[in-house]
Amino acid sequence: MKIRIHRPGHATIVAYLALFVAGTGTAAAATGGTFVLGRSNAATTVTSLSNGNGTALSLTSKTGTPPLAVSSSTKVTRLNSDSLDGLDSSSLQRKTVGNCTTALKSISQSGATTCAAAPKLTTTIVTGQIDNLAGSAKCPSGTVLTGGGYQLPFQGDQAKRDYVRKSAPTQSGIGGAYDTWSVVLDPTAANNYQVNVPSTVYAICTAIS
Repeated sequence: MKIRIHRPGHATIVAYLALFVAGTGTAAAATGGTFVLGRSNAATTVTSLSNGNGTALSLTSKTGTPPLAVSSSTKVTRLNSDSLDGLDSSSLQRKTVGNCTTALKSISQSGATTCAAAPKLTTTIVTGQIDNLAGSAKCPSGTVLTGGGYQLPFQGDQAKRDYVRKSAPTQSGIGGAYDTWSVVLDPTAANNYQVNVPSTVYAICTAIS
């Protein structure tokens, strides 16, 4: 008795291969093939999708997961974003009209700018005497201390460094602002200190209006 073995047809071979690929999870849908859902598909040319009646592609994913993932950070031309952190473009300031040479006060919804008046600075110098190797000059109320120093009757920078132990801003009270400039002379130089010649400490005080 002869046993006949039938050769499988082309369609049967394709079906077997499709089942094998689907079962192993190997990349499917080579160029010109069928796109297989749930599997990794590969192609050597660009795949395009068109719909002459409306939207060509709609993606829906689980809540909290992105509907699309890409492998490149390259900018995609004409891929527009509908919102930025939940804000529509109508909520963003697109432009301003005008400029300020002093200070910017506000910008309206239409972009018009309102300028603030230039601040006016008024500077005064307050002086005080150095007695018993120490002295201070305090700024008046309504002004802020912006600098200070001293003037001694001794000539030369080296002499000033030898006699002055501290020249710095101080606070008028515990936890208060720095509003006083104080100078303390070195007590070791007391024997050489010319008490009959006045020495001055000064504070630079500035008011803003």
